[in-house]
Amino acid sequence: MEHFKLWSKLQPFDENSLLRVPEKEGIYIIHHNNKPYYIGCSATLGSRLRTHLRKRGSRKVKEGIEAGWQFTFTYAEILSYQQAEAIFQDAIGEVALGNMRRETDPADRWKN
Repeated sequence: MEHFKLWSKLQPFDENSLLRVPEKEGIYIIHHNNKPYYIGCSATLGSRLRTHLRKRGSRKVKEGIEAGWQFTFTYAEILSYQQAEAIFQDAIGEVALGNMRRETDPADRWKN
């Protein structure tokens, strides 16, 4: 499908790489050992990823950084939350999972 070409190349999860991430709405996947480790979305991709890198985002990512794990990441700018869901499902190779978070998670409520 055409919109799946929107992913950035896989790159090191470091300050230099994050400087090139736009401040646009999008989705991202942080990888560990070439497997998706954390997925998220943000109205400002670059800022959100830097928050994770500086250990002020996800507890899970913070613990990995403190353990010395090397992460990589990829991102895609999006036009809609429906597009984001389709891109995530394609990226992780699983369409049967549905919502990766709990259905009641307030963060899943997108503004239209």
